[in-house]
Amino acid sequence: MNDQAARLRERMMKTEETGKSAKTIAIVSGKGGVGKSNISVNFGLKLAKQGHKVLLVDMDIGMGNIHLLLGTSSERSIVDYMLSDDIDIEDVKVRAADNFTCISGGNGLSSFFEMDQNALSKLLKAMELLQKEYNYILFDMGAGATNMSLQFLLSVDDIIVVTTPEPTSVTDAYSMIKFMTQKDSGLHFSIICNRVETESEGRETIKRLRLAAEKFLKVDVRPLGMLPEDSLVKKSVLNQRPFTVEFPLSKAAQSFNVIVQNYLSGEGAGQNTMQKAGFLSKLKHLLFERQGNL
Repeated sequence: MNDQAARLRERMMKTEETGKSAKTIAIVSGKGGVGKSNISVNFGLKLAKQGHKVLLVDMDIGMGNIHLLLGTSSERSIVDYMLSDDIDIEDVKVRAADNFTCISGGNGLSSFFEMDQNALSKLLKAMELLQKEYNYILFDMGAGATNMSLQFLLSVDDIIVVTTPEPTSVTDAYSMIKFMTQKDSGLHFSIICNRVETESEGRETIKRLRLAAEKFLKVDVRPLGMLPEDSLVKKSVLNQRPFTVEFPLSKAAQSFNVIVQNYLSGEGAGQNTMQKAGFLSKLKHLLFERQGNL
């Protein structure tokens, strides 16, 4: 068994990431209830609207709700794909809009990394294929940074942290950035402040978080913008329609246009172009390191 595992590890480590490779983005929050999944859905839709081919993967296993926000349904999830030899990655993809595809997180599993060797190998193979197919892959992560999610967070190109002006939300967002930075000081963070009552409140929230990260963590957190408290966002959730589609002229939708443009215009700004490895290589390394016996 050890020989077989060693051969598998060697073969996968030799896989080259050539040709087209999607930009990978994890969207996270320090606590639940800040609108992270709603932002993930609308961020993906806005990128797709501009002609980019986008995949959104629900990584909040057992608690995922992106299908509800989109008004779609999926009979299969990424968990089903990983646990079954009869399901292809194409079987779990759901087309939500032009250029925009989603994969449900599913239920019944608390951790990807409790899976056996075959399941993890399927996950890596799927990611290899998906990176060649899409321009952007977004991961809607569960709230908080856990050992379960850390492998993805340490592997992606960008991490977008969602907070609200509430002191507990800001504190949790800072704690999450601190936790990840302690594992890798070279991670790239951006921030979105959601549900602000006024622009000054949003600016002050972002400023406090940036200053704390810079002073105590030596990390530059890039501001993407803020979203106002908007009753039409709540209405769109009830209607199971993304607010940028259902109410494109709403204050929240207009603000979201600015956020996405800020992200696209600042791509690569301040980032180390001499990264040691891409998403897939880093994810393989971290998974193998965690498993130990692969």
